[in-house]
Amino acid sequence: MKIYLNTIKDVEHYEFDDVYELNKILNYFQIKKFNNIHASFSITKMESIYELIISLDACIDVVSSYTLKIFPYNFHLEDKLYFTSDENFENDDVIYLENEYFDLDNIIYSLIVTSLPLNIHQDNEKIAKIEGVSEDIEDNITSSPFDKLKDIDLD
Repeated sequence: MKIYLNTIKDVEHYEFDDVYELNKILNYFQIKKFNNIHASFSITKMESIYELIISLDACIDVVSSYTLKIFPYNFHLEDKLYFTSDENFENDDVIYLENEYFDLDNIIYSLIVTSLPLNIHQDNEKIAKIEGVSEDIEDNITSSPFDKLKDIDLD
């Protein structure tokens, strides 16, 4: 769904519930399918900057990081983003729009992919036992790689 900047007056509200386009652009290994989604957008124009407020609920099929089994995952997200079509206003907090429109499909997809936890699994799910893999390797799978840095004295 594209929303052209020249159609936005002051504040515009939009609803989004189409998983068809999201499933077409799907290329993230952990997401297998978008089952349903409902998103509400509010876009406020402030001279050359646009504030986009989004609230979304989705059910997606994901791959468990413990067992590689696919299961449905309910997802909720609320976020506020800032965009501009003027290169002079682009910075770390304001995203530059190369085109003169918002591509809501790509914005939603990007927000979901970047908000999913890396270690996603069902409640009470255990790491699958792999024959021939020692327990210390399994312990390393569940620990953070940054745990090795905890004993370093930087003073």
